[in-house]
Amino acid sequence: MMKSTLPPRAIRCEGRNGLDSPVMSAHRQEGTAVATQDLHVRVLSKLGRSIVVGHRAPGEVLRMEELGAEFGVSRSVMREVIRVLVSMNLVSTRRSVGVTVQDSSRWNPFDREIVRWRLAGPDRLLQLQSLGELRAGIEPIAAQLAAERALPEQCGN
Repeated sequence: MMKSTLPPRAIRCEGRNGLDSPVMSAHRQEGTAVATQDLHVRVLSKLGRSIVVGHRAPGEVLRMEELGAEFGVSRSVMREVIRVLVSMNLVSTRRSVGVTVQDSSRWNPFDREIVRWRLAGPDRLLQLQSLGELRAGIEPIAAQLAAERALPEQCGN
């Protein structure tokens, strides 16, 4: 993706109005790519959150066409969103079956987005408890290692 350093106003380029220039054409294409990326993020957030909070039951089969219509996006946007959800283990895909919502026991409980969605949903207390348990298991060991490996100047000596 090409980064543009052009100011937001029209410029003159090779005797043509800047809006018709090849540089501005590339900038418009970049803007489309950014808008499409924002669309992916928006749909991913909505669909992911609906799975995490339980609006989509484990075992439920989701059809790409129906999802595209529900969110008003193209199949390519939905494919990208589903690819990300598969990487989080929220859903699985099988040819001729579709996209199947996975049980929460299969999810990656420490995925940043899943944590965020759970904290915003009805499982907030369970997520906080899970994160607390993780911290309780890691922090004492991390503190011990930091103390053992600290240099004298880090200890104030």
